[in-house]
Amino acid sequence: MKLFEIGDGLKSIKVSNNYFAERENDRTVILYDPEIDFAEIRVSVITVEPKDNSDLQAMYRRVIELAKEKEIKVNIVDEKSYYNYVEQNQEEDLTIFYFEVGYFNHLIIISITINTEYSQNNEENVENILSDVDSFISTIKEINLESQNIFEPIYSDFDDINERIKKILKISEDEIDSYHDTDKTIHLIQKIIDENTFQVDSIYELQSLGIALGDYIQFKNNDFHWAVVRDEYGRDICLQYKTLAITIFPMTMISKRIEEGEKINLSEIYSNLLHKINELSISGDFAQLDHNT
Repeated sequence: MKLFEIGDGLKSIKVSNNYFAERENDRTVILYDPEIDFAEIRVSVITVEPKDNSDLQAMYRRVIELAKEKEIKVNIVDEKSYYNYVEQNQEEDLTIFYFEVGYFNHLIIISITINTEYSQNNEENVENILSDVDSFISTIKEINLESQNIFEPIYSDFDDINERIKKILKISEDEIDSYHDTDKTIHLIQKIIDENTFQVDSIYELQSLGIALGDYIQFKNNDFHWAVVRDEYGRDICLQYKTLAITIFPMTMISKRIEEGEKINLSEIYSNLLHKINELSISGDFAQLDHNT
């Protein structure tokens, strides 16, 4: 399973591994499966402020009321109320399936847009998508910023990673994997460091070198994969280890060492990192995640 941020990033949804995500705007995330090109799934979050600020269930109750008014079946699951309905956009020949979810003071609208002709001729495929979405609703949660929340990156995160690697190493995107595979990446980063190409105040460039190192690490070791951590300090890209709540932050692995005046030997750092992470993983002190595997 994958855990994605939705809305303002303070809520999450858990989906099956075949789905990826991208942010459309501040309120809406698009879920997509590369194998499914007939449907667009949008998840939008609207937060309301009730007249009584102590009322934390205003939208939960309002969805139940709306369902009754519309004479639509209401479903209750894990502190959420929701109903679904279908609308036709005849001008554009589209069928839009809606799920409206009341969760505390949030209205979460999930829409699945499908070409009408396709939906009429491929009912089983459409039902599978609707079944997926229905199962995702129970996983929606408000996150607690006082703890570390580990999410799957969205498309723009991966795009940013590749862009920064291309720029800092002066290579094309098509060359990234071959540089990792032949260890050119780590040698090139070491060369840039040894030549003092960037000084301590070149934070963006030094962090880009860290990202390139992190991408090399996850390419050479499939126990690592890119993830996103959100907590009270903000949102950061990181590497997660296996299915454990163990994360490292390659973005600052180089910049912090240069800031502290350390002599950097990347091969040594890489070897020590793998050793330390292995020690931590067998300690049994870290939670096993049921997502981002």
